[in-house]
Amino acid sequence: SIVFSDGSNVQADVLMFCTGYKFDVDFVEGQETLASGRVINNLYEHLFFINDPSLAFVGVPIQVIPFPLVDIQAQCLASIWGEPTCNTLN
Repeated sequence: SIVFSDGSNVQADVLMFCTGYKFDVDFVEGQETLASGRVINNLYEHLFFINDPSLAFVGVPIQVIPFPLVDIQAQCLASIWGEPTCNTLN
């Protein structure tokens, strides 16, 4: 059984810990070292893949407030990819 801090308890068959995840970017050919556990390497501003700025990884940083971060990253992508004349990565 699982005993909670308030003294109550529950019978459980399974206790699942969801404490994090590791990145798997096997879909990027030839980039075996792109992801190393909880880090994606070669990202400009933690968003754009340096070797190919047409590829972005939204929501990668950890220890942040995720929803405002993802919102700002989406706005950034929309402004850069939306108008070719605004592309400052080339």
